[in-house]
Amino acid sequence: MTALLLAMGGEIDSISGARAIIEPILLILIVLLAIAMVIIVLKQKGDPESLGAITGSTETFHSKNKSKSREGIFKKATIWVAASLVVVSIVYFLLQTII
Repeated sequence: MTALLLAMGGEIDSISGARAIIEPILLILIVLLAIAMVIIVLKQKGDPESLGAITGSTETFHSKNKSKSREGIFKKATIWVAASLVVVSIVYFLLQTII
């Protein structure tokens, strides 16, 4: 199949065909990740207690076990969604510029 594509000059067509499939998928993924990011950030509560490091308050049981709480789960989800959004955006940009 590859020899046939090369003989017919189809190598460029196969790359642009693959690009035509991957680009919309990446765009949809970027939009979904952005929507997820907005939802996750809006569901988080702003706590005055989270500013305790600025005022010098001592650690409490809640602050030590925060990663198991709802706030901790939202914080981890925010980090993962943001990192995924950055990676997918970079891949999309590279796909646009290289190919």
